Amino acid sequence: MNILIIGFGSIGQRHLQNLHKNYPDNNFYVLKKSKHNNVLVDCKIVAKDANKFYHSVEFIDDIETVDKFDIAFICNNTNEHMSYALSLAKKGTHIFVEKPLSHNVNGFKELEATVKDKSIIFMVGYQTKFSPVYLKIKELIKNEKISFVNSRWLTYLPNFHPYEDYKNRYAAKKSLGGGVALTLIHEMDMLNSLLGDLKFVNSVSGNYSSIDIEADDYLSANFKSNNVAVNLNLSFAQIKDERVITINTSNKTIMADFTNNTIKVFTLGEKEKNYNFKLERNELFESEVRYFFKSIKDKKNTINTIEDSLATIKLISNFFK
Repeated sequence: MNILIIGFGSIGQRHLQNLHKNYPDNNFYVLKKSKHNNVLVDCKIVAKDANKFYHSVEFIDDIETVDKFDIAFICNNTNEHMSYALSLAKKGTHIFVEKPLSHNVNGFKELEATVKDKSIIFMVGYQTKFSPVYLKIKELIKNEKISFVNSRWLTYLPNFHPYEDYKNRYAAKKSLGGGVALTLIHEMDMLNSLLGDLKFVNSVSGNYSSIDIEADDYLSANFKSNNVAVNLNLSFAQIKDERVITINTSNKTIMADFTNNTIKVFTLGEKEKNYNFKLERNELFESEVRYFFKSIKDKKNTINTIEDSLATIKLISNFFK
């Protein structure tokens, strides 16, 4: 098969390395428009000659160079995702696009119609859904009556990619589809998946720190979902990473920590229960790609659909009105 990777940043190279390791008997192409030639592994520069390191990969500067790609991974700036997705979908290419699918609602209906017409398997990359922590949360809340939820992901943008100036990254630039709400969109997707049908109530967002970026660096938002109160907090400016979701039911509190891969369950009248998961971060990316390839083989729609992404983007659009 002809497999295309669009984008040569950390996530594009992660997918390229995983694909080359797990699916070696394919032709790999990389659409590379950036000037840098660094080889990145786990967000670290390990070599400075990409052509030599990826000797079996063909680098191209135009997707028209190859007549037909069987599968494409779209991993470039968010504001370019939709145009590439539409172009490839019209050619019948199966598509995996890194989150978020887009930075606005434009093009969603056309893409959805094209994917259906061409019988394309389409997936948005939310690797958190393959975390054992997330899967255990789903199991724990299955028969629970949830009353309120708090989700927070507080991190420090300057630490994301030590090899580059964080102010030049897409995540720091609103024009490229960056900002804390879109970059950390995993939490919105997770809340939508766990609770269903979130309704926007109110929010505070903007630049509230000294990291000095163009895009929003902080968000606090409130939602309702089937009589469940939901609060979400996101930040690019907390030096100590924190990624926790706390779910409260009529008789218990479930605290899931995605940074340390642990869950604590406090139930009235019972001893505290603890769950600890051993996990290498790259396993999440390998798991989601295995699932994507199996979906192609089985001709089944994926769990992360265009419709799901549109619902999340519509919610996020409320933050900037």
